[in-house]
Amino acid sequence: MAWDFIKENGKMLTINKPSTLETFYSISNDYSCARKLIGNQKDYSGFLEKLVEQNFHHEVDERITIKEIAQLFGHDVSKVTKWIRQIYEDIFKLNQAHPELFLGEGIRYNLHVKNYDNFCYFATTLKETPRKYDQFSWWFLNAKMGTGQFYVQDILHEITNGKQQIILYLKGGYPNEYRDHLIERAKFEQTISWKDLYDNRESAVDELLRQTYGYKSSTVVNEKTAYPYWKR
Repeated sequence: MAWDFIKENGKMLTINKPSTLETFYSISNDYSCARKLIGNQKDYSGFLEKLVEQNFHHEVDERITIKEIAQLFGHDVSKVTKWIRQIYEDIFKLNQAHPELFLGEGIRYNLHVKNYDNFCYFATTLKETPRKYDQFSWWFLNAKMGTGQFYVQDILHEITNGKQQIILYLKGGYPNEYRDHLIERAKFEQTISWKDLYDNRESAVDELLRQTYGYKSSTVVNEKTAYPYWKR
């Protein structure tokens, strides 16, 4: 997975830039989403139908290439590259325009997903209600978010026009309740502000927390990206 580091309004943003192959892996991880596009009369319709019919899937370690996929289905590499990216983006567009197509048995949830500076929204149904800090794995989101591993950061029950909706805020990575406790403590004691949290990378916030509460830092931070070196 490749990342772009973009400076915007004085803040360094970390943006996921997936390859076409990574996008294909995300689609093939959950064809139930791509199946909703069948019959939409797009250029990629025939290609998509074959993918779904065959449940065509390769694990990452099998190292298939886009060229090999194109040859298997009898299309030009340039077309398959374009179609794969278009299919993935069209799934999210359709989910936003017609979320009812993606709902099944269970409770409707609107997923608000964040990983670094990448965001997406997706409506779906779950049979059970997750709790805060529960881990949530869905690798279909990998090409959009840069990971398929998340945790429930917060849950919001909202009523609009007499209808209830439940919003799950998912964050990339793994939960750290102790870190969240320190942030809430620092906010209460007014040693850290909302601006500190918004303007700084998480690694910089961690350093601020360590300084505030007397923890010795063992992490070297890259000044250019504000990432600990071990994360590069």
